[in-house]
Amino acid sequence: MRKTRLCFFLLCFSKILCLAQPPELAGIKTSLPHITDSLRYVDALNRIAMLMYEKNADSTFYYTKRARDIADRLNYDKGRADALNNLGVFFFIKGNLQLALRYYNEAYVGYRKLKDTADCVQSLMNIAMVYNDLGKHQRALERFRAALNTG
Repeated sequence: MRKTRLCFFLLCFSKILCLAQPPELAGIKTSLPHITDSLRYVDALNRIAMLMYEKNADSTFYYTKRARDIADRLNYDKGRADALNNLGVFFFIKGNLQLALRYYNEAYVGYRKLKDTADCVQSLMNIAMVYNDLGKHQRALERFRAALNTG
């Protein structure tokens, strides 16, 4: 019974979060033409890409590609790592687990270089989910433990 209540709570909470995303997405898209700082522009593109993945994975890829190209030109490591993470999300949704794993790993390396603990934890959890879907349960468990220890 306790697990059922917990699952119900998590489902309701996730629904609330999903309802909050469309206004944020609309706000970022509206402000995009007015952003003059290139790094903030990359961050906005990456955020749009992350918010779009449930609605339209192809849009996630489009915004991620734009963000990654600009981040590479500017040598903006945080923007590049976020774009790599978004590529991992895109390929995970599309079912290409090998590419998802590749991009999640590259994002993890970028976040470690930046000493970004929160995003390292997220990347490790994403990697663990891919390993789990690949049937490599021991590796998945190792990554989940690493995420727990890092956090």
